[in-house]
Order: sequence, then structure tokens, then C-alpha cells
Amino acid sequence: MSADPKPHPGSSEARAIGCICPVIDNHHGRGRGGDGERYGWYMRADCWLHKPLEPVTVELADEEGSHA
Repeated sequence: MSADPKPHPGSSEARAIGCICPVIDNHHGRGRGGDGERYGWYMRADCWLHKPLEPVTVELADEEGSHA
């Protein structure tokens, strides 16, 4: 059992309290590939319930296509 008391992203329980994470991609709360315990869940950064606790940094390629 998970230590996190929040309902899983995309589940009907989470959606009922305002979760906006993907439903289909998360297999209605079961997680990526139907096995969130193994593969995790897709979460939106703007979901008030599942947003990351720390900022996420994404590196983008420069105009020539090389990474910074």
C-alpha cells in the first residue's frame, strides 16, 4: 500500500476532487501501462492535487540542435 494518501492521478476519486491529470494515459488511476507501482503515473504540473513538490527543470536544445 502506498504511503501517499492522495488518490492516484486519473482515478475517478481524484477527478471527483479536481484532479486534471490524464485519465486514459493513467488507465483510470491504475498508472502507466496499467501498473503504476512499477511504471508510475502521468501528472500535470498544473494539477493542484498532484503537482510536483519541487520545480521541474527541462533543458531545451539551442537553435543548432545541440543541448546546452
